Amino acid sequence: MPINDSFIFIIHKLLRSNNYVINKKELIFQLNSNPFYPSLRAVTGSLQHFVKECSAIEIPVNKTVLCQLPHTFIAQTKRDGQELFVYVENNENNITIYYDSLDKQKLSQESFLEIWTGVIVAIEKNPLPSNKQLSKYREISVGVLIIIVLGIFINSNAGIFEFSHFSLSLLGIVVCWLIIMYEMGIQSNILDKICLENNEVSGCDAVMNSSGAKLFGEIKLSDVGIVYFMSLSLIWMFCVFSHSNPIGIVLISGIAIPFTIYSIFYQFWIVKKWCPLCLSIVGILWLQALSVIFYKHNSLLSMENNSILIVLFSIVFSSILWGFAAPKIIAEKNFHEIKAKHYRFKRNFSLYKKIIASNPKVDAKIKGISEISFGNRNTPLNLCFITSPLCGYCKEVHTMIGKILTLADNNVQITIRFNINTNSTSSFSARICSRLLEIFHVSGESKCMEALDDIYGDIAPAKWIQKWGETENSKFNTILLEERKWCLDNNVDFTPEIFVNGREFPKEYERTDLLFFIEDLIENHANDQINQELITEKQ
Repeated sequence: MPINDSFIFIIHKLLRSNNYVINKKELIFQLNSNPFYPSLRAVTGSLQHFVKECSAIEIPVNKTVLCQLPHTFIAQTKRDGQELFVYVENNENNITIYYDSLDKQKLSQESFLEIWTGVIVAIEKNPLPSNKQLSKYREISVGVLIIIVLGIFINSNAGIFEFSHFSLSLLGIVVCWLIIMYEMGIQSNILDKICLENNEVSGCDAVMNSSGAKLFGEIKLSDVGIVYFMSLSLIWMFCVFSHSNPIGIVLISGIAIPFTIYSIFYQFWIVKKWCPLCLSIVGILWLQALSVIFYKHNSLLSMENNSILIVLFSIVFSSILWGFAAPKIIAEKNFHEIKAKHYRFKRNFSLYKKIIASNPKVDAKIKGISEISFGNRNTPLNLCFITSPLCGYCKEVHTMIGKILTLADNNVQITIRFNINTNSTSSFSARICSRLLEIFHVSGESKCMEALDDIYGDIAPAKWIQKWGETENSKFNTILLEERKWCLDNNVDFTPEIFVNGREFPKEYERTDLLFFIEDLIENHANDQINQELITEKQ
């Protein structure tokens, strides 16, 4: 399903307003790969990829509650019989809502309460507002580059004709790139403002998808345009620094005029719609032609050999460069689309349930011992992580524990089970694991998590023991023996492994994919528990 740009806009605006610097392409990917799009779960799922704390709740619709809400949040509203998500700025005396980048409304609190369903999505503010400045670097990088090039150009004593024509060539490259972005379906707020009229597609779509938008039915005029302006820019650079006669540019500018007349005729008589971007190109070409009046050379007919070579080289070089770059850009776009479809398929919970159900169920609990565990011991969702502190592959899995506990919000129990060689109690593995068990039982979950973070981080085993010490209590070695026995009895030979309520997490998935299913697992196992209780009551 194509991603609605309003979804991207409201989520991106919420993140930006709370000082989060994000990659917009990554946001689009997260939405595009979410199987629940365009639901509330898709919104929260995308936000949770970028922030630690994200809450989606339904609250009473009244003025008292509204005044207690944060300054910015996403709300579900009613409009024309539909329920739509909007970005909300909660001011002292009024409410400003954004449906998308073009549709903004300022309402009184009373008017907002009439359309609000009571559902909101809020996130925790990023305490590092200075990082917000980083998001501007990408936006201004092109502008800075253009200014630098123009500065060099001015410093070379270029006249009005040279400067204006060269500047228009750079502008032409930018507009042609916008046209190519539109043709490829790349999201852009600038394109929305140019090519949308009252939230409906304007003539851009009709003109660019028409047969007249291709030269000889094969070559897109957008490709011709960007090569044309790239060539002009390159010719100018050579002419200015080699002090060559720019007569070639003058002639090329004149040759381009008939194409502008064709473009206007085609849009007016054939398509009967106007493309603002195409008209921008027409305007640039006309301005370039008019700038010739500032041309100060005496002859418009004499053309030096080096001028001919510069023109030919620039056209050939620009054509080859764009011929190489264009397929790469298209391939990258297609790759992201395929990647999004791949993740949408992987995140399908119904498919996951069928795959994991094919794995045999084992009794994941070991009676008579107390293992390291985090979370809620009374929840129906139990995750068992089979791990080893000296296992390099286990580090990535360990980082999931904190994320799962945050996502699950006390609706999961996580058991840490060590699978190590217990024949030697003097090995680093045995000494570290027994000490971890002691820390858990004596100092509690928080201290144990800190010690786990250390050993699964970058600290060396010897330094870890130096920092955390060792245990002399043999009962913790007994726990390690029982854990090792359980692993042998259930054919768990390698680490890491994850068991979800007694079933091995499917090999078809990356272990980190478990994060995709936490919310669904909580809901699914909670429903199973309720159904089981109802069956028990009837009996």
